Amino acid sequence: KYINYLRKNFYGPDGTFWSSPRLPAHAHFHAHARGILAMEEYAEAAGDKELMEFVKRSFELYMNQGANYAPAKESNADYDLVRTPGAGLVGFFPEWSDAPAWQTAETCPLSDMIALALRLSEAGEGDYWDDVDRWIRNQFAENQLLETDWAYELAKTYGKQPNAGPNVSTDRVPEKNRGAFASHPGPNDWDARDYPGVAHCCTANGAKALYWVWERILRHRDGKLKVNLLLNRVSRWADVESYIPYEGRVEVKVKQPLELSMRIPEWVAPEQANCEVDGQPRRLGWDGRYAQIGNVAAGSTVHLTFPIFERTDVVWIEKRSYTIVRKGNEVVSIDPPGVQHPLYQREHYRADEPRTRKVTRFVSDENFDGW
Repeated sequence: KYINYLRKNFYGPDGTFWSSPRLPAHAHFHAHARGILAMEEYAEAAGDKELMEFVKRSFELYMNQGANYAPAKESNADYDLVRTPGAGLVGFFPEWSDAPAWQTAETCPLSDMIALALRLSEAGEGDYWDDVDRWIRNQFAENQLLETDWAYELAKTYGKQPNAGPNVSTDRVPEKNRGAFASHPGPNDWDARDYPGVAHCCTANGAKALYWVWERILRHRDGKLKVNLLLNRVSRWADVESYIPYEGRVEVKVKQPLELSMRIPEWVAPEQANCEVDGQPRRLGWDGRYAQIGNVAAGSTVHLTFPIFERTDVVWIEKRSYTIVRKGNEVVSIDPPGVQHPLYQREHYRADEPRTRKVTRFVSDENFDGW
């Protein structure tokens, strides 16, 4: 009953977001994406195919939100260069959908879209693994606050800070927010509004999305290990070590006898992928984008290699044109650059030699499959 009420009053028949009952207009992206996510969970549990198709329509409609306001051809000689939608390329989802004014993004709707892409892919309702890979490597990763020195310089331009009180602290505030997720990022800046700050709903949803992605990097069922995302991950079955974007190379150190398959990136053709198991060539089979390595013994190491290169695109993200350079799926440069805390300061990714460090990693015997 609740799902039906949401659908009929806050979404159009094609899945468009409505701001209020029966009023097609710009709407809060996170509120509506969260509603679509709830519908997907219900449709999957109830086997409601019609509702699942509605969810997919809405999700795919908003994957490239921000492309709707590309300049008209007659008013911009560079239209053919900038009409390529870039929002879904990097994972930029505006705070308000279909808004006439320029919008910043929130981590909340990005987390919702990541969850939808993961759930739909695992339910066999679509193939959105490459979208997840691009979103988490770019806007999602850049949205997490890792450096804080810049905030002190920026604060000087905002005048006197508030006096400390029962609900106010001025003590090392930036450091205390390290690890938080951005609430007002632009495509090229961590905080693109006129005032800096974090709404910590974004931190909560970003933290949840971190787990959802980590947990689905690989899946093990009935002696079969499927690697969905080529990211670092340890597990009781195997450890995945990714050298992307420095090199087109992924190592899997197998701990239990298993049947292994790995998904290759979207820029790689199947015939470009090569595999070795313990230094010996292994012929690959294919199931869609998944390279079928086959049976691998405990203690063996699998090497999957493929080409990786840079490519430049002129794209349209939230009513503006940007030139982005990607190595693999990773944005390594964006022009124009940000001003307050520029994103994509990734010159080191353009090198071929990976940077490494020693870490201690914990392997849990339990998984928490929660949303």
